[in-house]
Amino acid sequence: MSSQSLSSSAMRPVRRVSDRLMGLIMSGLLFVVAVVSLARINDHVAEAPKPLAPIQIQRAVSFVDEGGGRIRIEDASNGRSLRILSAGEGSFIRGAVRSLVRTRQLASVEVAASFELILYADGRFQLYDPLTGEALELAAFGPSNSGEFRALLTGTPSVQHSG
Repeated sequence: MSSQSLSSSAMRPVRRVSDRLMGLIMSGLLFVVAVVSLARINDHVAEAPKPLAPIQIQRAVSFVDEGGGRIRIEDASNGRSLRILSAGEGSFIRGAVRSLVRTRQLASVEVAASFELILYADGRFQLYDPLTGEALELAAFGPSNSGEFRALLTGTPSVQHSG
């Protein structure tokens, strides 16, 4: 360091944070650490309540990776294709299924097993994993995203291929 930078730093007054402000900062940090720790212990932040209404429509669906970014979605009860997603298509469906598959991997259960699409009489719509008990509330993602899954639930088994 040069003598000029030493003398300019020596002339600056030392700024001290008040003890009261430091206490508030420390309390805030402890609160954040406690909340994050609690969420990690419980392995989730919040859980949606279980549906009380009866099931209106239910379909078991499987997602088969065909390579090259293609995914075939089929009715798990009979193996008939419902839709084929080309590479880069169906990002919401891919993301939703990927999150449930990750939970399966963490739980060390069969990754390739089918999932359940369930529409309840009260309008709740879920992608449910019977192996882990995890469910995604599809209606929470808006009508266009949940509509991607609704077409799989209510549509007749026929190959839909776009792109």
